[in-house]
Amino acid sequence: MPEDLELLDPARAVAAKKGTSVRVVAIPFPGASRALAGDALLPGPAIERRGPTFTDWLQSD
Repeated sequence: MPEDLELLDPARAVAAKKGTSVRVVAIPFPGASRALAGDALLPGPAIERRGPTFTDWLQSD
């Protein structure tokens, strides 16, 4: 089942899997933490989540 993730972690995982030397860093967006607080970008409880986790998907590639 897909999971809730911070964007930084999957971006770093993809870079590591590809073996790139790119540095993935967080960029603060003033006011974004308030706008995205809680579960603003997540599906509601009525949505059925399906598919592999991000880690499973990345390892299958």
